[in-house]
Amino acid sequence: MIEDGIFDGDIAIIRKCDVAERGDIVAASVGDDEPGITLKGYYPGKGSVELRPANAPWAQSLPVLAKSTASCTF
Repeated sequence: MIEDGIFDGDIAIIRKCDVAERGDIVAASVGDDEPGITLKGYYPGKGSVELRPANAPWAQSLPVLAKSTASCTF
């Protein structure tokens, strides 16, 4: 998320919320196989959510299935 001003080693303060808007930065758990949280741009679509990095070397999006909850950052 370098292009959004979030750098390696930064600490993000996260608050839980019920709704994330298109383009929000969210904290997401990508799957059960890979523990941990990632910060990505949130872009919902039909039946799925696209998580987009703001870092040119990682420019490809990570499509994931839509979840019923959202965690909003900042």
